[in-house]
Amino acid sequence: MRKTIPVIRVAALFPLLKFLIMRRHPVERILKDAGIGYVWIEDPFSPIPIKALEKVVTRAAHLEGPDVGCRAVTENSLREIAALGRLRLARAARARPCSGCPRRCRFTVRTS
Repeated sequence: MRKTIPVIRVAALFPLLKFLIMRRHPVERILKDAGIGYVWIEDPFSPIPIKALEKVVTRAAHLEGPDVGCRAVTENSLREIAALGRLRLARAARARPCSGCPRRCRFTVRTS
């Protein structure tokens, strides 16, 4: 049976991960508990399941409070996220895979 798993780039987690690291939370443990212990900060284009992102954000909210997203975002993190947006817009304009992205990351089909 085929299953579609929505995915997102790891870079979407970077602002939150950096914030948690600065606050001395066990980021490696949080990622492993979410099932994405393989995530490496040097590879921002790796796809991860959106459900895993949701688990990380939920855990961060339990640790830091419901406003953790607002406190984690900085001027620099907005630039990082904007860079991904520029790649996506360029790809949409050309209607072919973006040459700036090493992997496509829309949806991944896995068979069970």
